[in-house]
Amino acid sequence: YLETIVDTNAEWIEKNLGIKERRIADKNQCTSDLASKAALRAIKNSGLTKDDIDLIIVATATPDRLAPSTAAIVQDKIKAYNSVAFDISAVCSGFLYGMSIATQFIAAGIYDNVLVIGADIFSKITDWTRRDAVFFGDGAGAAVVSEGNVDEGFLAFRLYTDGRGKWNFTVPAGGSEIPATEETVKKGLHYFQMNGRNVYETGTKVLPKAIEQVLNDTGLTINDIDYLIPHQPSYKILKKTAEII
Repeated sequence: YLETIVDTNAEWIEKNLGIKERRIADKNQCTSDLASKAALRAIKNSGLTKDDIDLIIVATATPDRLAPSTAAIVQDKIKAYNSVAFDISAVCSGFLYGMSIATQFIAAGIYDNVLVIGADIFSKITDWTRRDAVFFGDGAGAAVVSEGNVDEGFLAFRLYTDGRGKWNFTVPAGGSEIPATEETVKKGLHYFQMNGRNVYETGTKVLPKAIEQVLNDTGLTINDIDYLIPHQPSYKILKKTAEII
């Protein structure tokens, strides 16, 4: 389908991005719908019930609404009313941010079972005539994080933010800076915009550094690692990272 509206083809997408297929949500589905399905599966797989969940964290860049939080909507849809719920917005790294927050709440003894969800429907904020549309699709994943023992679980994390790159990955309009108007819609400012070259250059610099620092924190080396599961921004970024480390 993309080949009919964008100057690209399936061979180029698979070779450069590593994407063979993508999922697009139904026009009547919203982010909380996908998030709720993933949440219920995660709870079932954990052996717990919805009543055991005491915190829900939803990482999303495509919330159902500006308010209330998508996490609150998910809480209602899955009827997990014993939980606190809030959203975080960190785009591609959102799920990892959510996991790090969950582990800190558990380590502090504040919550016992945290439901972390990463969910987005990027198809609704993607300009399908732009070449960078080939990166995106829709989906959700969820995990239940609970207290473990010292021999397993979350060993270490490193989080990074560099606000100087804010224009490389942005939806210009719809917030308090540029409220949505008829003019912003006509200009397509409610669509996601990305500077692919700058994202590539940044990713290939910071990802190897982050891996090295986490290994140092845990006293491990790259040879101790059986599986490395990164976010997949593109095949080229992952290949370059593998060469560096």
